[in-house]
Amino acid sequence: MNRGGRRLHHGYIIVLTGILIYIGSNGFGRYSYTLILPAMRDALGLNHTELGLIAGGNSLAYMIFAPLCGYLCLRWGTRRVVGVSMLLVGVSMLLVGMVGVFWLILPLRFLAGAGNAGSQTPALSLTSAWFNPSRRGLATGIMYSGLGIGLMISGFVTPRLLALQPESGWRLCWEFLGAAVVVLGVISFVLLRDNPAAMGLEPLGPKSASPQSDLTAAAGAGIKSAAAVYRSPFLWRLGLSYFLFGFANLMFFTFLTAALIGEKGFSPESAGQLLALDGLLSLVGALLWGALSDRIRRNWALAAALALAAVSYVLFAFGQSLPILIVAEIIKCLSVGGTATLVLSLAAEHTGPLTAAAGMGLVTTFLGLGQTFGPPSGGFIIDQTGAYWPMLLAAAALTALAAVNLPLKIFTGSRRSG
Repeated sequence: MNRGGRRLHHGYIIVLTGILIYIGSNGFGRYSYTLILPAMRDALGLNHTELGLIAGGNSLAYMIFAPLCGYLCLRWGTRRVVGVSMLLVGVSMLLVGMVGVFWLILPLRFLAGAGNAGSQTPALSLTSAWFNPSRRGLATGIMYSGLGIGLMISGFVTPRLLALQPESGWRLCWEFLGAAVVVLGVISFVLLRDNPAAMGLEPLGPKSASPQSDLTAAAGAGIKSAAAVYRSPFLWRLGLSYFLFGFANLMFFTFLTAALIGEKGFSPESAGQLLALDGLLSLVGALLWGALSDRIRRNWALAAALALAAVSYVLFAFGQSLPILIVAEIIKCLSVGGTATLVLSLAAEHTGPLTAAAGMGLVTTFLGLGQTFGPPSGGFIIDQTGAYWPMLLAAAALTALAAVNLPLKIFTGSRRSG
């Protein structure tokens, strides 16, 4: 409520708008690609390496533009940056549905990646301004759950659109989802506000000390300039694990549907249903880890989430029966769904509200770097071995390394967080 007690606090509107942004930019704009990939491969005659390069080009743009988000938000405001970026994602998706050659699809997905960077990280950074630390992890988790909702919608809609036009259904998918992102971009521009003070409001949540208070102080909260953010050893160390996670996770996810259909005996419809389950469980995972990390140290929660993700990739590599694959999916989603929430919350609390977008942008650059090289590497492994399981084992090894790195590296030289 506001100071007069008569209206819903706009912080709740910020979180709900963030969900819409993540549905469009992430759920539709990035991760629906795995569902469309098999149909594109068959229609255009692409190999796995080329398909991986398309996903990698999207992530390359994400990596390039994520560090600029903090500067752009400081100069023009988060609301404007997010709104324009969402439109860029939607329009580029519409154009992908209108072309039919690799060398045109690649730059269009690159443009979509730039829009992904300009919409997702700045939207999440608003939680640093609108919520006190005692509620920030939960708010970030709720906002990030939009990815899971987007996957649920994509998993339900995409197989049906593909079935409508067997030869060109992949085009219809891009056009339908792109139009939806444009609409969500307009909505986000209307509803977002950059800070509560401009509306005469205070951040939501009690100001009492939380388990993150000592961590925030030890890590050097309150960084005032973007230059200081980019020199922070804390953020660079956090980024290393985010790089390994990004490399492994997008390598896995890009070819998940193709692996399910080509190696596990799934139909496109059943693969879409599993991806819808992926969305639902990722939503739960984001909320679970966000709320849990408000009560325990976020770095240890992050290490646990990464370790569980590594276990799930091993199960995907060797599991053939439906029950084992469902267990793998449950473990994967509940763990991976909270990873970005935890990483970005750590980054925001290290920098403080003024430069949160810059801090999140920096660690997201590491994620983008991993996601740039992960899919092409995964595609190359598949093309060379003729199988998907070696790629899945590589993803497991890299994710386990990211988990082991966290407790040893992030807080060296500062107060222990355990």
